[in-house]
Amino acid sequence: MLRIIPFAHKVASEYLKQGSTVVDATCGNGNDTIFLSKLVPNGHVYAFDIQSKAIENTKKRIKSDNVSVINDSHENISNYVNNVDLVMFNLGYLPNSNSNITTTHQVTIRALENILPILNRNALVIIVVYTGHENGMLESIKLEGFIDTLSSEYSVSKYEVLNKKNPPYVLIIKKNR
Repeated sequence: MLRIIPFAHKVASEYLKQGSTVVDATCGNGNDTIFLSKLVPNGHVYAFDIQSKAIENTKKRIKSDNVSVINDSHENISNYVNNVDLVMFNLGYLPNSNSNITTTHQVTIRALENILPILNRNALVIIVVYTGHENGMLESIKLEGFIDTLSSEYSVSKYEVLNKKNPPYVLIIKKNR
């Protein structure tokens, strides 16, 4: 069984094509951004974060020209890009930083409401959800409540370990049409 991040990366790597348009909605320290940029050498990655430290960390590590690093909330993605093939969220807080600054269910749900209409047909949204902290558990509950309301235009899958207490998990939303 793959761990959560390798699973999310495997899904992305099996889906993306070299010219895809991709969004890293929570760039953090740049790990997912770098991974995604290598998968789409002829495409483009838009990396978002609200924390200046995350933007600095990501910019320092980016070596490719196919990445735009944007200091803004993921709820504003649709102001910067349209026709998206894949969006990746890695929710929670910036590693090795202030763990009190976290993603919130309100902003994440608004982001999804704004992102879903700009997805291309068969596009994916991959969301890594962490439930091991108070805000993460609340975000998880509210996020799943929102996902339950999605129309049949979308298919949603969940990858999780069942015999662990409050494990992280992955949600995958696919736009069917």
